[in-house]
Amino acid sequence: MSKTSKFFFGSGFLLILAMIVHIIGAWINHTNSVGNSAPASVNLALAIYYVVPIGILFVIGYYTKNREISIRKRC
Repeated sequence: MSKTSKFFFGSGFLLILAMIVHIIGAWINHTNSVGNSAPASVNLALAIYYVVPIGILFVIGYYTKNREISIRKRC
C-alpha cells in the first residue's frame, strides 16, 4: 500500500475513533441531565460530522490503493 492510501485509511480510522469518543461523551452528558433517551445531537453528529468525511477518506484511500495495483500490473 502506498503512503497516500495509508494516510487516507489512517485518517478514516482516526475519525472513527473520534466518532466513538464523541458519541460516548454526548451520551454520558445527556444521560446525566435528562435520562436514558438518546441525544439528538448524536444523530446529527453521525450524519454530518463523521459519516461523510469517513466515507470520503475511505473512498480516496481505496481509489489510490487500486490505482497503485493497476500501475504495478502495467509495469
